[in-house]
Amino acid sequence: MFKLTIEYGGMTMGKTIVQKIFDAHLRDEPVSGNMVLDLDVVMCHEITTPIAIIDLMEKGMDRVFDPRKIKAVIDHVSPAKDSKTADQGKIMRQWVRRHNIKDFYDFLQKDVVIRHDVRDKDALGKMAVFLMSNSSKIVSIASIKKSFNLSYKTAQNYLEYLKEAFLVFKFHQFNF
Repeated sequence: MFKLTIEYGGMTMGKTIVQKIFDAHLRDEPVSGNMVLDLDVVMCHEITTPIAIIDLMEKGMDRVFDPRKIKAVIDHVSPAKDSKTADQGKIMRQWVRRHNIKDFYDFLQKDVVIRHDVRDKDALGKMAVFLMSNSSKIVSIASIKKSFNLSYKTAQNYLEYLKEAFLVFKFHQFNF
């Protein structure tokens, strides 16, 4: 517990809001100045969390204290600008699935899945990553259908949803 007394103009002040929060959540102080707190929520994102995930996996400590209290978001570099940021998103998505974290939000979730009530989120995600990773490759709806085991209409719809979210663009072949 904090034992700090604040004096102002000869008057003793009450605790600050931070002190009150710490006191309410303090579980232990194993060493003076090092406090173990019970957490209400943990926020994480795709920039620093994948680094921590890899570090914890290497140490054999890949676990979460309570999946219901973790809020994960991909919002800094979305869609990924290069292979490194794509890998960070991939690490984050795998971690979220592995630990059954329900409060996970990324561009597909917010801009496509919820808006269009997409049923096959996995296929949509794989399709989006493929298309964004192969931006100069010519693809057809028939090839997408076959690659991701979708009906022609579903492949067409998913492609349209990604276009509406400005994640992919359609270019017509030019010839004379």
